[in-house]
Formats: sequence, C-alpha cells, structure tokens
Amino acid sequence: MGRYQRLTDEQRTAAADLAKNGAVNAEIAAAVGANRATVAKVAPRVRRTGDLQAPKSDGRPPLLDLRGRRRLVRMVLANDNLELCHLVAMFNDGMTVKILKRTAHRVIRDAGLQAARRRIKPYLSNKNRVKRLSWARKHRRGRRSGGKFLLQTKAASR
Repeated sequence: MGRYQRLTDEQRTAAADLAKNGAVNAEIAAAVGANRATVAKVAPRVRRTGDLQAPKSDGRPPLLDLRGRRRLVRMVLANDNLELCHLVAMFNDGMTVKILKRTAHRVIRDAGLQAARRRIKPYLSNKNRVKRLSWARKHRRGRRSGGKFLLQTKAASR
C-alpha cells in the first residue's frame, strides 16, 4: 500500500471536470492516473460545491452582537474606576449571554480604549516648594525689568 500522493494542479482540474460531468471515482482515477482513495478526497467536494477549494467557514459566531458590545463600552466609560472583573460581573447580571474577562478585554481593546491604572501625582510639599524656589533663584541668570530681560554681571552689581 503506497503513501498518499497529492494531485498536481492539472490532475485536480481534470478530476474536477470529470466529477462535474458525473464520472465515478474509479473512472476519474483511471483517467487522471491517481489512486482511487486520492480521488475520493477531491471528487465529493467538487460534486457538492462545484469548486475545488474548501468552503471558507466564518468560524464560531460572535458571543456579543453590536448592541452588547456598545453596552459594555458604555459601562466602561461610565465606571472607569472599576476593575475588569467587576465590570464583567455587572455586565453578566443583566444579560442572558455570559462573557469572560478576556472577551470583555478584547471588546474594550477593539473599541479603542486602553486599560490603565490611575496614578495620583502627589502635590509638591512645602519643604520641596521652598527648595525648588531657592534653586530657581540661585540659577536665575537675569531678571525682567520693564518687559526687557537684563543680564547681571559682577561689575554691574557693584
């Protein structure tokens, strides 16, 4: 028993033409010069679809429709300080379809939103404010006088 031999492009088109005309697999195999088992893989598809290519499937249908996606994005925008697990729990409470965190994360990312943690920048303390002001005064090269910037030199300051 030999190994499976793929048909060349010419053999495939010839087998497809014969299958469209109603020839049985044994006749196609003899005409093309290939094994009957090899032809049996190609001919039924041609008889069903009329084409050599496998039909493209859409895959699994999406869990959320457009309305559900919009609802999730609105929830994120309204509750931007909640964690993803809490948003998913809120979303699943009102829906018949339950989603996972990764589904919610993908929908949010596809909507153009990014996940980020809030960081509150600390205010400048009084101690640092005084230090900053003294540094600025020390490194000042001139001062404004009447809208003009004057440079001070040691000779001018005497």
